[in-house]
Amino acid sequence: MTVDEFAKVLRGDLTLVEDGFYEGNRTGYWARFESKGLRYWYSVSNTSERIAAQLVAEAITAPDRHIQRSKPYHDGEGFEATVRSGRHHYMLGHGNNRARILNRAGRT
Repeated sequence: MTVDEFAKVLRGDLTLVEDGFYEGNRTGYWARFESKGLRYWYSVSNTSERIAAQLVAEAITAPDRHIQRSKPYHDGEGFEATVRSGRHHYMLGHGNNRARILNRAGRT
């Protein structure tokens, strides 16, 4: 998967599974979705507002974006990327192992 392919998924038919806000060094928003039986998630730094999937898709495909990393998981069962666009960092992920997804997010 590539960042552009991830954006195409965000523009398609998604079901929101859960979302919320995080705090730490920065505040941000995160969301988890399903599409065609597959799991996707993103987080957006430096925001206290919900950011719709369509807006994330626009930001991560903007001409001035900077893809800081984009790679498969170490076991080849998913995808993760970090994209800087505007004043936000967008952390993107895709995978099918629910336990692994929740563990990576610090949840059970």
